Amino acid sequence: MILWEKEAQQDRGKIFEYLYQFNPIVADKTDDILAT
Repeated sequence: MILWEKEAQQDRGKIFEYLYQFNPIVADKTDDILAT
């Protein structure tokens, strides 16, 4: 499990939002990878 700092969590959210615009499935998979 990765312990996220507050700034890193915000970056993770920005990455998700950016990818979601183009491909929601990829955004979900990327978020799952970053969560583990």
